[in-house]
Amino acid sequence: MKKPLVSLFAISLLLTGCMQTVTYDVEFHAISKDREGQLLLASLRVIERRLESLGSDQLLSQDISTQSDNVSITLSIRDKAAAVLLTEELTKPFTLDVMIETNEDEEPDVDIDGHGTFRKTDITAEHLLWIEAQEDVGTGQQSKGRIFLFFTEEGRERMIALFKGNKGKSIGLFVKGRLVSKLRIDTETISDNIVIENIPSYEIAKIFADDVNVGLHMIFTQQ
Repeated sequence: MKKPLVSLFAISLLLTGCMQTVTYDVEFHAISKDREGQLLLASLRVIERRLESLGSDQLLSQDISTQSDNVSITLSIRDKAAAVLLTEELTKPFTLDVMIETNEDEEPDVDIDGHGTFRKTDITAEHLLWIEAQEDVGTGQQSKGRIFLFFTEEGRERMIALFKGNKGKSIGLFVKGRLVSKLRIDTETISDNIVIENIPSYEIAKIFADDVNVGLHMIFTQQ
């Protein structure tokens, strides 16, 4: 008995059946107009990295549309499951909390294995304006990275208050509930911005800046 022939068209449908096209409307939040293009490029890098973490060659194409001040990003993704996970990640509310290391007699809000216990402060995402990554060229073979945290005026005043009386403690920067950086308080006075140094590489510093800036200032809604 002869087996039925499968047409090339049918094979094509089978191969592309799992591909997913998804479009997100983008809204910019609390950012100047001249930063929007920079943020869009950063968001594409964030999307590429998220999809790479879900498997190689997931991103098939990407397109940005800016019509009548309405911005959207359309992606073709190889696997539907990867598209679902990406959408969950992009549309999840962004949170950022500055926490302070606790004393022995204080009740902590979180206990991070290997890093100690921390309690929340009154400094959150609304008090941070921007993060800038910079290469810190040293004497070693591989240069390290550092990031500059620029706060609002209110945020800076709250950081000044936090530094006072807490010399020797560590500040924890928590993004979406996860500890992403620690900063030891070595002085009770601060300059115009906070600098976190000794990041293992400039590339890591750029990734961190992209993730936070996009989270702070871009809202994704799936069409």
